[in-house]
Amino acid sequence: MLLLPDSSELEGAEFLLAALISLIGFAVARNAGASLSRAVVYSLCVLVGAVIIAALKNLLAGH
Repeated sequence: MLLLPDSSELEGAEFLLAALISLIGFAVARNAGASLSRAVVYSLCVLVGAVIIAALKNLLAGH
């Protein structure tokens, strides 16, 4: 609310949540000893999984 104009607040919040999910996946992979490229692929897979779960929840909830 303080950093972005009213017209792009929702997009900013969605981007921030996606970035946090990917960053956590990257950190988990790197702490497990994965290489940089493998950690990036893992974080992208985590993000895709999160999008699929969110889409299924939205579909099943009937919104």
